[in-house]
Amino acid sequence: MQRSLGNPLEFNLALARIDVEAAIRRPTQKSGRENQNVHSMDFRTGLIHEKDKKVSASQVKDATKLCAVCGVTVALRKCSSCKSVAYCSREHQVEHWKEHKSICKVIQKSKK
Repeated sequence: MQRSLGNPLEFNLALARIDVEAAIRRPTQKSGRENQNVHSMDFRTGLIHEKDKKVSASQVKDATKLCAVCGVTVALRKCSSCKSVAYCSREHQVEHWKEHKSICKVIQKSKK
């Protein structure tokens, strides 16, 4: 039972608790589409991922637009040698170097 709030000086805590308990225990109607277009937000990076799929540099057309390790899109620094991949921090550059090393050398040779 929903009551109007009326005068705030006449607020009845007992009636408000009854209303809250009734609302909590009331069954909810489900439409069957609760899991469609589920987005999750990574609050550390500010990226929104659909259905918990991580965004990676290999999935993006321009790999310099996000960090190759975590997918952050701000405060990026490109690889100083090949300029084909970006990182948000020195730690991520070092972490990704094992994978990037061979590609980086090929790109450097092709630029010469």
